[in-house]
Amino acid sequence: MTPATIIAQPKLTRVLQRSRDAIATAAESLFSLHGFDGVTTQQVADLAGVSQRTLFRHFATKEDLVFGWLDRYITLAGERIGYRQANESMPEILRRAFDPICHLPREDAAKARLVERLTADSVILQAGLNQRFAIWEEVVAHALQKRAIGTQEAAFLGGIAIRIAAVAFRLSGSTEDDLETLIDEGFRVLKRYFGGSETLAQSSHEFQRGEHAEPR
Repeated sequence: MTPATIIAQPKLTRVLQRSRDAIATAAESLFSLHGFDGVTTQQVADLAGVSQRTLFRHFATKEDLVFGWLDRYITLAGERIGYRQANESMPEILRRAFDPICHLPREDAAKARLVERLTADSVILQAGLNQRFAIWEEVVAHALQKRAIGTQEAAFLGGIAIRIAAVAFRLSGSTEDDLETLIDEGFRVLKRYFGGSETLAQSSHEFQRGEHAEPR
């Protein structure tokens, strides 16, 4: 999985979507009972009633069975960056990009809790999640670059935004605060300690003038 494949995921036919949903449901059921390390892709395929070849057409890796559903929300975050107003501050733009994640449907909220539990128990998944973070950071950075933010600045901002969301998600499992409250707090901390009054228009203008020029 790469940032490009996440951004440009094709719309599936009804038949293919049913197949993908069956695989995802089977994986969720087996992982919830036996953990990530205790389940094989063959077992998932058997329960879903498909071949392993079909499974891997939909999910390139076993880790994708756990994290793949989250890619849609990161894509939405990138899209929301694309239509925020240029007079908004950068922390506000990045915060509002995560509104869909703050209001997960009940079914996806249950998946999120399962991801948290599975990741805590699997070193393989922990490594996979870190790789996923890097991809998601690039998706957000790509969206910022399309708004005329420099490559390096966009990379830093993408990393900051994804990590705030990740920390908020982790804390939501051990505090009474909900995910939205924690993400809000994360971006408030960012503004409190590092400023953050510069608007998107100002950042874009400085980059175009060469004040934040990339090193050769």
